Amino acid sequence: MAIITVSRGSLGLGAALAEKVAGVLGYPCMGREVALGAAEKLGIEPELMRKKVEESPSLWQRMTAERAVYVVAMQALLAERAAEGRLVYHGYSGHLLLRGMPALLRVRVIAPMEVRVPRIMKEQGLKEAGAQAYIRKVDEARARWTKFVFGVDWQDPSLYDLVLNLGAISVDSACEALAALALRPEFAVDGPALDRLRDYALASRIRLALATSPLTRTWNLEVEVKDRIATIRGTIPRDPRYADSETRFKKTLTDMVLAIEGVNHVTLGVDTQLAAPVD
Repeated sequence: MAIITVSRGSLGLGAALAEKVAGVLGYPCMGREVALGAAEKLGIEPELMRKKVEESPSLWQRMTAERAVYVVAMQALLAERAAEGRLVYHGYSGHLLLRGMPALLRVRVIAPMEVRVPRIMKEQGLKEAGAQAYIRKVDEARARWTKFVFGVDWQDPSLYDLVLNLGAISVDSACEALAALALRPEFAVDGPALDRLRDYALASRIRLALATSPLTRTWNLEVEVKDRIATIRGTIPRDPRYADSETRFKKTLTDMVLAIEGVNHVTLGVDTQLAAPVD
């Protein structure tokens, strides 16, 4: 078993490859429905979610806290689906949303313009010049978004375990190579790896709970889970109106995390800082 992420540009063949590999391996396959599922979790319109994850950084910079919620919601949903150790995902930066997850096979699909342009012309009803402009616009927007949200260049080959040029090989050949690699021991999901996957998914659920709570969404917190024990590190506020505010906030934080299904224990490693009063 393995978790496979397929990163693709405005091509279409990446989605076809992902679906074909999933069929060969018998794995579930997901794409942009992850963003739609995240929208449902957050109680917002799917179209709004789509716009948020495709907006330019200049718009995201005006909604930093909101941006974090969208990204964390997508990560939580994707991690839940990957927790069983069998998944093919093609969509928004799966290799970055699941960064640090075990058994993750990160694939990038590329193709020259002479392959991409005819497909875009057919799909979008554009002439050649329009298709070229469309491809450049989409790729540049994706590069800006990935740089702003994750701080990396999405074209950096070190972010991937395999790069497949679908201008040089067919989808069938790429599928055969990718399916064979997914079955290699490096990407196997054994008992310990499965436990780590489930801890990863639980940590993602905790991050989403903290990011959506009116009390904790602005707190600078990091979450780690091992063997269902959640460790929370970071900074919490200190309300100058109450001498026991640190104790109260720590108890509230602990109770909130313990209420999440799957958490057996909570360990806090947090500092405090003076902040605006919290009602």
